[in-house]
Amino acid sequence: MGPPIDDLFATAKQHFLAFEGDAALFVPMDRGAYHRSIFLDRRVNALDVVQRRVPLAPLIDAARDADILRTGWIFHVAHCGSTLLSRLIDRLDYGLVLREPPPLRQLGISAASGAAGDDWSGRLRLAAAMAARRFDPAQPTVIKANVPVNFILPQLLALDPGAPVILLHFALEAYLLAVLGNPNHRVWIDRLTGQMAAALATNVGLLPSATTVERAAALWLAQMIMFKAVLLDHPDARSLDAEVFFTDPLGVASVAASHLGLPRLVSGADSTLVESDSKDPTKRFDESDRRARQAERRIALVDELVAARRWVAASAPARNLPTCLDRPLLGEGTVLLR
Repeated sequence: MGPPIDDLFATAKQHFLAFEGDAALFVPMDRGAYHRSIFLDRRVNALDVVQRRVPLAPLIDAARDADILRTGWIFHVAHCGSTLLSRLIDRLDYGLVLREPPPLRQLGISAASGAAGDDWSGRLRLAAAMAARRFDPAQPTVIKANVPVNFILPQLLALDPGAPVILLHFALEAYLLAVLGNPNHRVWIDRLTGQMAAALATNVGLLPSATTVERAAALWLAQMIMFKAVLLDHPDARSLDAEVFFTDPLGVASVAASHLGLPRLVSGADSTLVESDSKDPTKRFDESDRRARQAERRIALVDELVAARRWVAASAPARNLPTCLDRPLLGEGTVLLR
């Protein structure tokens, strides 16, 4: 017998791992477990591997009356440094940072397939309430979402329109260099755009016969359109070009933390994170490595970069794309299309 439903809403001691049929799965956590967990999916570093299965209906009923506490958000495109940013602002002594809670991703995928009715809305409110929990009510929670969540931003942010938001992104070329130069990333593009096919067809006109390069371009364009809308509708949203972040990760992370309600990083903050792969700390990888890889890919992918630009130029929604995303967190907005 686990804690009662009210306790599940009152504290983050039970991590909401996933929707599974008519149940919700939970695993036990403490603040250290969240800090150690680079991601909160099946790779989560929980206190116990045994999952608690809780009937979904009473949780959804309880969520209707539950307060959703003010939460900070990092929304982002893929492979743009979001994991590094979220880890840099994650301090054990203050606040709570969640990296990619799976229920929100599940809802993004299901909405893209057309499932956004009353049952879906109830699940969304539950997932948002669970993600907003904390150990200390006086300290904020910040959530780094993942790509499918970008497709439900209007519904998610409607639950708290004044929430502080960072929209971490690349211009088109930098994005393509990040996602097309690795075979595993290309498989991810094909798989995800297949899952999001209906939404991408509606939003940017992606056809089922599209190549991997066209799919990557369509995914980028759809997310820029979503981010543009968030900046128009939500006054506490800020854009952040990933290239600006990579130039000064500790300095930019400090400003980002402040915007999201967390303390600015202390002087002399641990720099080991910016000298290693954020997803695999055992591997060394820093900004000079990223720049060198980017330069190599710019040569290797030259024909695909042209094809991607051509696809975006032919997509009618691209005509309404701004030159830069508004309200940059730092500096001036970066030109999205060159």
